[in-house]
Amino acid sequence: GPSNGGGGGGGSNSGAGGGAGGPGGRASGQDGPAGSSSGPAAQHQCQGGHPVDLVTGNVVDEADDLALFGRIKLDFKRFYSSARYQDRASSLGPGWAHGLDQRIEVGERVISLFDAEGRWIRFEPIAVGASTFHRRERRTLHREGELDFRVEDHERKLVHRFRPMSPGGAAMLQSTEDGYGNAVGYVYETGRLVAVQDSAGRTVHVRWRGSRIVRLEVSVAGSVEQWVDYEYDGSGRLAAVVDALGHAEEYEYDAYGRMLGATTKTGARFQYAYDPNSGRCIHTWGPKGLYDIRLEYDFENRLTRVEGEEGRIIEWDELVGFARTERLLDGTLLEETARDADGYLIARTNGAGEGTKHWYDARGNEVRRVDAMGRVTAWEYDDRDNPIRRIDPNGLVTEYAHDPHGSVLSVAYPTGKRAALTYDDLGRLVRVQETSGTKTAVDTRLVEYDAQHNVVAVTNARGVRTTYTYDGLGRPLSETENGQRTTHLARDRMGRPTTLRFGDGSTVQRTYDAAGRITREVDPSGAVTELSWQGMGKLARLVDANGRTWRLEYTGQERLAKVTNPLGEAYEYAYDEAGQVIETKSFDARKTVIFRGASGRVERVEQPDGTWRAYEYDRAGALTGESASDGSSVSVRRDAMGLVIEATLTEKGASGQATRQSTHFERDPFGRITLERQGDRVLRFGHDIDGRTVERTLFDGSTTTWGFDGSGYLASAAHRTAGGAAASFVFERDALGRELKRADARGNVSVHQAFDLADRLLEQRATGPAGEAGIPDVLAQRQYQYDRSGRVTRVDDAIWGKSTYRYDAAGRLEEALSPNDHRQVFAYDPASSLVSILEGIGGQAAGAQKSRWKVAAGNRLTETERHVYTFDKRARRTAKRDKKSGEVTDYVWDVRDRLREIRLPDGTRVTMEYDAFGRRTRKEVTGKGRAKVTELLWHGDQLCAELTPEAGVRAFVHHPNGGAPLLQAERNEVLLVVTDHHGVPKELIDGAGRVAWAAAHDPWGRIIAERWDPIGEQNRGYRVRSPFRLLGQYDDEGLGLTMTRFRYFDPEVGRWCSPDPLGLTGGLNLHGFDGAPTVVVDPLGLSTDSGHPHPPVDPVQAVQDETLANRGNFGSAHTLTPEQALTAGAEFVGPGYREMGGSGTGVFRSADGTRQFRIDDGSITGAHGDVGSHVHLETLDPNRRGRDATISNNHIPISA
Repeated sequence: GPSNGGGGGGGSNSGAGGGAGGPGGRASGQDGPAGSSSGPAAQHQCQGGHPVDLVTGNVVDEADDLALFGRIKLDFKRFYSSARYQDRASSLGPGWAHGLDQRIEVGERVISLFDAEGRWIRFEPIAVGASTFHRRERRTLHREGELDFRVEDHERKLVHRFRPMSPGGAAMLQSTEDGYGNAVGYVYETGRLVAVQDSAGRTVHVRWRGSRIVRLEVSVAGSVEQWVDYEYDGSGRLAAVVDALGHAEEYEYDAYGRMLGATTKTGARFQYAYDPNSGRCIHTWGPKGLYDIRLEYDFENRLTRVEGEEGRIIEWDELVGFARTERLLDGTLLEETARDADGYLIARTNGAGEGTKHWYDARGNEVRRVDAMGRVTAWEYDDRDNPIRRIDPNGLVTEYAHDPHGSVLSVAYPTGKRAALTYDDLGRLVRVQETSGTKTAVDTRLVEYDAQHNVVAVTNARGVRTTYTYDGLGRPLSETENGQRTTHLARDRMGRPTTLRFGDGSTVQRTYDAAGRITREVDPSGAVTELSWQGMGKLARLVDANGRTWRLEYTGQERLAKVTNPLGEAYEYAYDEAGQVIETKSFDARKTVIFRGASGRVERVEQPDGTWRAYEYDRAGALTGESASDGSSVSVRRDAMGLVIEATLTEKGASGQATRQSTHFERDPFGRITLERQGDRVLRFGHDIDGRTVERTLFDGSTTTWGFDGSGYLASAAHRTAGGAAASFVFERDALGRELKRADARGNVSVHQAFDLADRLLEQRATGPAGEAGIPDVLAQRQYQYDRSGRVTRVDDAIWGKSTYRYDAAGRLEEALSPNDHRQVFAYDPASSLVSILEGIGGQAAGAQKSRWKVAAGNRLTETERHVYTFDKRARRTAKRDKKSGEVTDYVWDVRDRLREIRLPDGTRVTMEYDAFGRRTRKEVTGKGRAKVTELLWHGDQLCAELTPEAGVRAFVHHPNGGAPLLQAERNEVLLVVTDHHGVPKELIDGAGRVAWAAAHDPWGRIIAERWDPIGEQNRGYRVRSPFRLLGQYDDEGLGLTMTRFRYFDPEVGRWCSPDPLGLTGGLNLHGFDGAPTVVVDPLGLSTDSGHPHPPVDPVQAVQDETLANRGNFGSAHTLTPEQALTAGAEFVGPGYREMGGSGTGVFRSADGTRQFRIDDGSITGAHGDVGSHVHLETLDPNRRGRDATISNNHIPISA
């Protein structure tokens, strides 16, 4: 048989040999010194394949079979290691360990704890009444009797009690308790575990056959609600695990009992081969080459060589089971780590030598961290290991207070903001209070629970009480908000939602495969989407409601390799050996090449036309400069905290001389922008204690103010021009935070709104001053109707009349009848590219004969019935030729994808300039007459002012955080902007309560009719109008295009003039508006969103959106209050979430395992990460473990 798996001929570095026993012998906890562990926890293992520990060579696996959530989480998780293949005493068979089998054994040299993962944790031998602290594992062992023990887990704030069940036997786990008296109890009969009673009153019955567990049953009030069956082969080895729906995971073993194969519930089979001498895994593979790797071990040099896709050389640390370096097969360093004797990370560097250093105290608490730029963060702790102070590199201090059990009672932020948390006698959070400076504490969140510790009601700062109901296993069944609307969920035996019934009566139905992945969804209108999956949970095929099929292919490491659209066009990715994207090929075969440096960061990007951009960074990875093939460059200066204080774009002007566009920032001690200088124009900003912008002063002295209520909703907005004209509006909201009314301070103008149970806008009514009868005049009114899927189908406008909209099964807009009987019929190809618009008055459109447009690969429109279009090698429109007149409009782009010049057929030239952030700052129109110059000013990504010599300053006030226009000021007058349900301006109302301007639009935002108030027009001597069209789109007058922050849109053909800079991340159609313009919005020109154009608490949704849109670790662009953070977390993980690792960990995962919210102590205290006090929103691959499972990790600062 194989020799000891502890390292073959000479190895000592095998968690196998030390761990739960090497292949040569029975598991033993006596094989190491006190203070050691048999190997790292699974989260610290360096894994590859499906999976194999690349340091020890052990085949490893883990699976969750049951999870019950109360004050203390009770889960049954299996851990496999081929190192334990001779541990025949395991109740699940050789190789398997689980949390119900924890025990303590007493030896001469150590007292050993066999933990839930099958590792031995070795404490020094102590006398009865004594205690000893294990620094590596952060646990304290108390010996309360000869074989009675108590183990404190300081990370999870739990206590585990052990005592023997038979004379001379090991001390078995008796209970798990928290500091508040909550407990999980373990019941034994004749020395065998027969039941577990969780902290919510449920019982898990453990059924046995001989020495093996054959079933776990969850009983609630005498009824069996969940179960798992375990089947074994003739040698007592675990052969299958069968869930309550009959779906099985299956396992095969070799003659020695080591796992040879594992088959998932969906039939994917993974296999393993072992070295006959060392017992280590030397080959693992899945179907069609999935996770296929071969392993070679160099015991003399302590290396593992991994051959296959993304090959590696792993150098073993001196500390058993840890990796020290990770290199490519050619020796290129990817990462190097250093650890202290207890496994704490003391340094980590990337391939460029950039990294972070860490220091810890005797208890294992991190007390100091120095990043790659030398910035120091420090922490202080109380005598119970609770952090009490965090000192940021800039000297700002955040302070914390805890109760005797370690729960956070209060947080004092450097800004003066304070948060206080209150718990009941069971340690459940029942109240969150916030104070701002000298303000009295205000209850912002009240929480109620049932006897099973389920949250049954939450009351927010507005007094809105949301209630919940649950099934016996603690899975949500309904949510009722403010007693007005209820969402119901029906679940299958495994707890997966099969029917969602919303408050308006609409339903969504879902069907799942054996692994719990959605295979069919029926939306409220009956449209069916079908999905199929492959490998370890990757989407392989999607068929939409119109029967169009998208196909996805992956590499052997399950990285996305190819997306094929319904036309057969492919978008492809290529990766380097480090698994990083180095090339993309779009649907139209455009190839982009990406070069990366030793740090893994992008250093150069080459485009299909030969142009390129190169990037420079500081040691912390922040961008400091950029150069391009046209000789232009960008330089970025940052302060000591890494925040931008100046960005300068240098490029050649028309005369050939270098021109510079600089943007300069000044910040307060908390990093918030107080002054921004755009060229020679200065903007000043004021902030409230929560970091929200509450005041803005433009260069001409005009001032805007915003006010917010205690829940963060917009409560007021006001603007005063430089000439003294002013307007101020206050907002009234219902209990759910929806805007019911906005009214000016003088009482002349108000806008009323009504909503349905799904928050859809049903009616808008703008009223002016009261007439002779004392009844306010109705200035404008709109009523909306929607289909079952929430798509607007009809708008009745008091000014313009009726508009109707019709959609196909996939939600594409098929027909629109706009005011003045303006009718449009739309046709699409299988990839949803718009291929014709039939347009006419009334019935004429239906009968019009119009040829199908010519569309090249990738949705590049080349010809319509009116125009011929040409594109450059980067798929940007370069010319539009009128087929009838032959006139040509030319478009000129720069290396940064910015439209720099438009040449009109009459000889007019339109040139544009931009700042270092790509924001357009200037447009100059030259031709037969005098040049016309328009300057633009920005508030972040929002256009806030336009300046021309003829009209002066025209200022714009938007909803905070990127919403729809609110106010427009020009020539010493402030006008109210009234927008429709999607943020399109429909009316401008002046201070006298007259409709100064009104417009009707087609679905793409084009104005098809306008009218002006004749009195106002006469008094002004000119006509006012809003320059905005679809949300975020600014009309470039006379050019036929609208500008968003990042792209230009042509509403005539419903397309962008250049491809999406985000690639597929921005949507599946790179040139098209990705969705119906009456249903979704795209305010930045990057990706569509179905959200409201001005959400009341935008940051809560924004942090969720950015988490879903990004990859890897990143810091949020938003700061949340504690109450907002809790709301965002609850919305993100959704109903049925569970707390991972037991009560108090602060790590909550969604029911499907794909989303996670972390509000653990390390985050709240800023003990990890570089953004101070924060929370995490994360997306996960539920079929992978450890660091490989994380897809995106968003660090969101909290009120500092």
